[in-house]
Order: sequence, then structure tokens, then C-alpha cells
Amino acid sequence: MTDTATANPLLDVDDSDVALMLRIKGGDDSAFSELFTRYSKRLVSFAHRIIRDRRRAEELVQDAFFQIHRVRDRYTPPAQFSTFVYRVVVNNCANEVRPLHREKTVPEDSRPLVVDAAPGPDDLGMERQMLRRVGDLVHDLPFDQRAALLLSRVEGFDDRQVASCLGVSELAVKSLVFRAMRVLREGVAAHDAARCFGPQTKRPPVRDHDEAAAGAAFEH
Repeated sequence: MTDTATANPLLDVDDSDVALMLRIKGGDDSAFSELFTRYSKRLVSFAHRIIRDRRRAEELVQDAFFQIHRVRDRYTPPAQFSTFVYRVVVNNCANEVRPLHREKTVPEDSRPLVVDAAPGPDDLGMERQMLRRVGDLVHDLPFDQRAALLLSRVEGFDDRQVASCLGVSELAVKSLVFRAMRVLREGVAAHDAARCFGPQTKRPPVRDHDEAAAGAAFEH
């Protein structure tokens, strides 16, 4: 009889997430609670950055775990459980966003994209303004670009993992992230120019510090 690791050479046999999921498959509800506790907070944060609605993000993550629990009997270990659960959440977010063609408005509970930013008192106002601008730029991205960017720059997934979450090729991931970062760089540059000189009809050239500012918004 072929064991699981042999049948799936990509499986990390030390992956405790997979071990928990296999316990869930065997009917261990305590393992399900443990897995939910392990992932729910970061998944809600991720979904919130996608749809900018905290309450709905919590509901989508709960739905994702219900979906996983419903198919537990058919579960076979994937290469990495984190990409499996993120893919379910990404699909739920896509179903939430795409059919509705939502107006580009921000719910009252929305906040900037960045994780635990804590600027000092001297630059607090400028920092918040920049982070808000970056958050708005990300929210205006097409869904696939937004998801790829957040998975790569906030969740820290590599191209292979992002590709698995989105169901696309690694080459497509590189293209999605590149295009998203280009929009952010240009948006940050335009924001700087408008702040200093007033609105411009032409896009200003992207400078090195503009690129750094756009990238810094995704650092933990």
C-alpha cells in the first residue's frame, strides 16, 4: 500500500496543518477548532483588505471553514494547507466582489492597508495620508491584481503559493504583481506631486523614493 507522502511527493510530512486536517477527516472536532483558531485572524485581515468590510470579511472566512468542514471526508493532503484555505477564501471574496460591480466607496469600518503601522508624532499625519492613499489605490485594482499583490506582499507567499491560491500560472502571478506595483508607484508619485504643486494633468516621473514608499506599505 502506498503511503500519503509517497503518493504526494510535494507534501511536507511535518506540516501540522495537514495533520490537523487529517484528524478532522477522522471526526475530531477539537482539531477543527484548533485549525480555525490558528488561521481565522489572519484570514479575516486578508479578506478585509480585499473587500474593505470587516464584518463581511469575518462571515466569508467562517463560510470558508464551513465549506472545508463539509468536504472533510473527501480531503486529501495538498502540498501546503495554507494555500488550500487561502484559495477558498480568495474564491469567496471573488464571488463577493465580482458580480456586484460595487461602487468604489469605503465602508465606515475600513482602514488603511498596512499592518500595524506606528509612525512617530512628527510624521503621523503625513504617514497616515500616504497609507490611506496606498490603501485606496489597492482597493481600485482589478480583483486578480489586488489578490495577487496582497498574497505576495502582505501574506508573504512565494509565486508558486500565490499561483496555487489563485489557480493561475507562476508567470501570470509575476505579471499581476508587476502591474499592481506599477499602479501603486505611479499613484504615489502623483500623490506627492499633487501635495507639493497641486493637481497635474500629466503623470510625473516615478522616482526611487516613490517606489520605496509604495513597497513599504506592505512590510510587516
